[in-house]
Amino acid sequence: MAVLVVAHDVAAGTRLDSHDLRVARVATALAPGKAFHAPDDAAGRVASVALAAGTVVTPGLVAAGGVAASAPKGRVVVALSLGDDPAAALLGPGDHVDLLASTTDAAASEASAGAATTADDASADPGDGDAAKKDRAPRATSSYLAHDALVLPAPRVDDDSGGGVLGGGGTSDSAPTLVVAVTATEAEAIAGRPDWARVTAVFVR
Repeated sequence: MAVLVVAHDVAAGTRLDSHDLRVARVATALAPGKAFHAPDDAAGRVASVALAAGTVVTPGLVAAGGVAASAPKGRVVVALSLGDDPAAALLGPGDHVDLLASTTDAAASEASAGAATTADDASADPGDGDAAKKDRAPRATSSYLAHDALVLPAPRVDDDSGGGVLGGGGTSDSAPTLVVAVTATEAEAIAGRPDWARVTAVFVR
């Protein structure tokens, strides 16, 4: 039986074209029931996982239907900005990263300063506040937002579109949007991170 196979090793997140695919013959008993049979069947789809040369191509291995469909099964897609993190320029589809949120006491204090009431300020001893500031230096803390997140191809955005469905793009000086596949629990952590938290990506193998 003629089936479609991967012509060479392909990284997760790769959008396949005819050069990545070839037709091979396998015993009918060994061919997956949903195997593709011609390059046009899978061209334009995105590899959901890393594919070794010779792998029979099936719908479960290559996604179609937009960026969300390119996420591995059981994962959801989240878009975020890494700001001025140098790693942002090095990341590409198929990379795996851990995402961490870093904050400092000083940043948190500035963000919550508006919550203090005039009455609280009036009742506080000015000397106590000065002493507390001297005794407590700003402390940095980091926490994991996601482990082994898969970087996905970011949706293309036209120069004059002002943005995309995931908020990637718009102006040339804006921070690039990172699109990753994570668990649902990790997506909640990313969405719920403090506004003042700095997100950092750490490459993992």
